[in-house]
Amino acid sequence: MAISQQLQARIEEVADELNTELYGPKGCPPWGTKFVDMEQQTGEIGDAIACAMLSRELQRQAEEEGHPAGKCGGCGEPIPFEEVAGRLLQARRGEVAWQESYGRCRRCRKAFFPSVPSLGNRAG
Repeated sequence: MAISQQLQARIEEVADELNTELYGPKGCPPWGTKFVDMEQQTGEIGDAIACAMLSRELQRQAEEEGHPAGKCGGCGEPIPFEEVAGRLLQARRGEVAWQESYGRCRRCRKAFFPSVPSLGNRAG
C-alpha cells in the first residue's frame, strides 16, 4: 500500500504527539539511551497502534456487514441476530479483537456467525 502525502503528514503529527506523551516536553529520551532500547519501545508502540487500528477495522466491518438480520443457509428462515460474540485473532503484530453478532435458526436450530469477507471468505 502506498501511503499518501496527507496520511504521511498525519503519521508525523501522531509520532510527535506520542513522543511528547512518552518522553515529556522534549519529545526524546535522555541522551545516551541505547538505540536498541528506543527501537524496542517504538516497535511496541507501533505494534499497539497496528492492533488497535485492525481491531477497529474488523469491528466496523462486522457492524456494517454482519449485524443486520439474515437468512438461514440451511432452510432460508429469517434469523434475527440478538447475540454478540467476541472474536480474537493472533495477527503478525499482536492480538486483535472485535465483537460480532450471531444467530440461531428457530426452525432448524442451525447456529452460525455471519460471514466477514476480509477474513478469508471472499463471498459478499
